[in-house]
Amino acid sequence: LDLGHALLTEDSVEATIERYRPRIRNVHVEGMRRGAHEHLPPWDSDYDVQAALTLLDEGGYEGPATLELSRGSHQAVELATRCARELSRFLPGPRAERG
Repeated sequence: LDLGHALLTEDSVEATIERYRPRIRNVHVEGMRRGAHEHLPPWDSDYDVQAALTLLDEGGYEGPATLELSRGSHQAVELATRCARELSRFLPGPRAERG
């Protein structure tokens, strides 16, 4: 599931997660503005990235989530560092550690 593309092509990111939850095996995370196919950092988004990742976690998703930052490749180190810092605030830890 590509969260940004879901914003562009589906009713909502959250509804898409709910609809396809049993079939989701891989998630692409990026910011996206409605009506513009431009991969942005997660914090530059018209959908709530935190809510989408929380919904996936609450549904038991344990697969990979990869950042898709193709427009920022010239700033790869800086963007990856900031993404790790920003996303770590709400990404869940391993289920075994959460008890």
